[in-house]
Amino acid sequence: MHAEESALWSLDRKDGMEKAYCCFNSNARDFARFGQLLLNNGQWDGQQLISPAYLGKRQAPIPVLSIRISANPTIVTDSNTDSRLQRDEDPLYERNLGAICLHAPGKERRDRKTRAQTQRYLYRRPTLSGRYKYMVGRGDGLTSIRIYLSNDLKINAHEKNDFNDSAIGGTPIAFLRTETQQKPDITYMPQPPFNPPTYVCYKAPAPIKIDGKLSPGEWDAIPWTSDFVDIEGDKRPAPHFQTRAKMTYDDNGMYFAVLMEEPHVWATITEHDAVIFHDNDFEIFLNPTNDTHNYLEYEVNALGTEWDLFLTRPYRDNPQVLNNWEFAGMKSAVYVDGTLNNPKDTDKSWSVEVFIPWTSVFQMDRGKEKPEIGEQIRVNFSRVEWTTDVKDGKYVKVPIQGEDKIREYNWVWAPTGVINIHMPEYWGYVQISDKIAGEGETPFVKHPSEETKWILRNLYYRQNEFAATFGHYADNINDLKANELCPQEIANQLEIHTTPSMYEISLPAPDGTVWKIRQDGLVWPKKK
Repeated sequence: MHAEESALWSLDRKDGMEKAYCCFNSNARDFARFGQLLLNNGQWDGQQLISPAYLGKRQAPIPVLSIRISANPTIVTDSNTDSRLQRDEDPLYERNLGAICLHAPGKERRDRKTRAQTQRYLYRRPTLSGRYKYMVGRGDGLTSIRIYLSNDLKINAHEKNDFNDSAIGGTPIAFLRTETQQKPDITYMPQPPFNPPTYVCYKAPAPIKIDGKLSPGEWDAIPWTSDFVDIEGDKRPAPHFQTRAKMTYDDNGMYFAVLMEEPHVWATITEHDAVIFHDNDFEIFLNPTNDTHNYLEYEVNALGTEWDLFLTRPYRDNPQVLNNWEFAGMKSAVYVDGTLNNPKDTDKSWSVEVFIPWTSVFQMDRGKEKPEIGEQIRVNFSRVEWTTDVKDGKYVKVPIQGEDKIREYNWVWAPTGVINIHMPEYWGYVQISDKIAGEGETPFVKHPSEETKWILRNLYYRQNEFAATFGHYADNINDLKANELCPQEIANQLEIHTTPSMYEISLPAPDGTVWKIRQDGLVWPKKK
């Protein structure tokens, strides 16, 4: 989290052991980073350091479980909680035991059709160990808890019983009152506008030699992308150096080219698979399955040092990141229009050409060898640009003018609205055409299902916020305020299924295909 100072850890005594429960000593600025981490729902620089579900459990208000008893301490445990009930003057013992508190307030009976109730009962059943096992009666069954009593502890019995005693196999010995607090209303965070750029990828008109140069006979007929913008979009000024790219393909694979205006071309990193964006660099991101999972990343600096890696899903969803993964059969080259690492002159630009075989692009899409005509894959490009000055004849990083700390610019083809490139749902759409570049045009076709997937994606964002607040996922679509995202007639078609740690939300697209999204962000169509 980029702390400014080292922290000290309290010991239990001089030259003793670190305290497991306490205490780090540092400064207010570094401690404030933890506050910002919580405000970011556990994310820092685009990486999920703490799971939203864990944060939610730490922050969620918990319903109150009250048992009216007549004497001293009782320890109540369930699978999640080990808590001591505390006595008040009535005497009434209360403790927040959210795992024991039941969901729906109201009078629940053994008849499952009746679910309106305000009270429940505690039942006792002897166990083989000689202790008693206590059961909380519910409309749809029993919740098992264990209560360990001191010998002199007495529980006030309540003879009134709304349940079938014989079905439970015990005697009602105590009245159990559950007070379910009303859920605080959530104002969900607005998401950046969804308007990814589009591009039609034509067949290469001629063989392409990978030498880093955008040779006229190879690339002139192939269209440019739109100019790169700041990753945060309109919230930041436009880049002060132009960057744009081209894409084409043949039967063997896909070709990429980029031209980057740059008056001072420099690079220092020479180790393969190092973190290349610590230099100025160019990056390619590919999600050929258009589902935000199993995507590819490629980075290169002006020395031609590369970093290629495979991610099972975005960092926000705790992926497996295969840093030693390689683009088999890939070719690349860099060309500098000027001189490299020479502060004494002014350069014009640097450019990159990359070829990636279809076998590498679709490596994780079993049984697929190349794209179909009209198919759309998700692509993004990024250019990392550091502000530098010259000291002792070398380039050194300095803060951006008007700022105190050193940071990079992030210029991209498809802005994500935040400083996080790992949001594949915002990447550009690249449509494969059967036409040769320069021999006619193919219109880009927007698929209606993408709007359906975007509604689901917003519900995914909201589920993460809900979990961060309450410690569990919403099991009612109304809790996610779906009608803020789409017309009510569409919201009425949403279905949600949850478990304690997972969920699945589905929605039919205009063509009848049912799309689904789950807790790790994967979006996919239901098989017909």
